[in-house]
Amino acid sequence: MVNCNPAGPYHWFKMEWLDQLQKKHALQLHFTMEDNLSLSERVRERYRRMYSGISYQRYILGLWVMAEGVIFSKFDDAVHKKARDWFPAKFDRKFICIDYGANNPTAFLKYGVRGNIYYELEEYYHNIRRKGEKTNGEYADDLEAFIDGDEYAIFIDPSAKAFIIELKKRDIKNVRAAVNTVLDGIQTVSNRFQRNELYICADNTNSLQELVSYVWDEKAAERGEDKPIKQNDHTCDARRYGIHTDYLLQRVKQRKKEREERMDNDLGWV
Repeated sequence: MVNCNPAGPYHWFKMEWLDQLQKKHALQLHFTMEDNLSLSERVRERYRRMYSGISYQRYILGLWVMAEGVIFSKFDDAVHKKARDWFPAKFDRKFICIDYGANNPTAFLKYGVRGNIYYELEEYYHNIRRKGEKTNGEYADDLEAFIDGDEYAIFIDPSAKAFIIELKKRDIKNVRAAVNTVLDGIQTVSNRFQRNELYICADNTNSLQELVSYVWDEKAAERGEDKPIKQNDHTCDARRYGIHTDYLLQRVKQRKKEREERMDNDLGWV
């Protein structure tokens, strides 16, 4: 007996078992969230809103479908690209997210968050093939200029260990390795676009160009894997590091707050 969520149509389990049920003398039972009688309609609707696109087809409808085409298909240039003077002046929290490239472009993105809305305010983009190589020290200089004396959390590509060490030597505050779960991070960013909770400054030309050219790898899909093509992805990776890590941190804080409130209620302190 095997219990599993669906993946791509070329996943080994689908091809070797689900596509050969008669040969394997096996039976497939297709259950969806609607079959779970312990979930109220309110809870089911909340889960429906959590997913979009391929993730909705897989996790809500239970379909073995392929990831194809542009990854952030919910991005709408007319909706999510905004002039600089459109953005608010004050935020609940701010962070900078970094994709570091030893042999590829390095990208910094500056974000402000207000309520549930993420605002991409400014970008830094250094392409070594066009502008030449830089040392970790030079990138750290550029980051300090990018910070410009303000206070940000800094979420950085976890593989950039030497650069992280350089930043900590300089006593740059609030530096932490980002969470790098690719598909979960892509889904978090996709959800923000779907809900109109993510806006990008029109001045961020590299960010906007990469956003619409960030696509799924068809050859990987044929092997049963969901992977982006590793090109035109530097700002997309930085954005994913930042938004997904911030989302997870806020979720931990919210759960802690809810536990404390339940404890206060149980003790009769409220």
